[in-house]
Amino acid sequence: FSYLSIDTQEVRLAYHDRFSAPVDLARRLRADLGKVDATLGMTLGPNGAYYFPKNTPKNTNIECYAPAFADKVVDATGAGDAFFALTTLLIKVGCPDVMIPFLGNIYAGLKTRIIGNKASVCRAQLTKAVVAILK
Repeated sequence: FSYLSIDTQEVRLAYHDRFSAPVDLARRLRADLGKVDATLGMTLGPNGAYYFPKNTPKNTNIECYAPAFADKVVDATGAGDAFFALTTLLIKVGCPDVMIPFLGNIYAGLKTRIIGNKASVCRAQLTKAVVAILK
């Protein structure tokens, strides 16, 4: 694989670790990926996301962090999938690393305002949210 997107609870289950800080879990997972030179995104639910670009040295503490941007959560189901979907596209088109978790979290936050699959987040909504946050 070239990109792994996972949430904190999945990592906690895999490591049987209920107490470590999320950043420590993310760093441990990154180190354990071994020779796989893959990008890693780890979502933290309402606490944001960590992102390790593909060529980050395995034993370094270099990561991008972005806070969560969900203010009116109606249904969190699918937020991680939304994060994965957008970040995958951003990686593919060569978006700057620091922007990937930032935009992914905005998109996921917008998804939490929608119940189930009643609608999708559109480009105009994403653009408007980015502009509002950056003002």
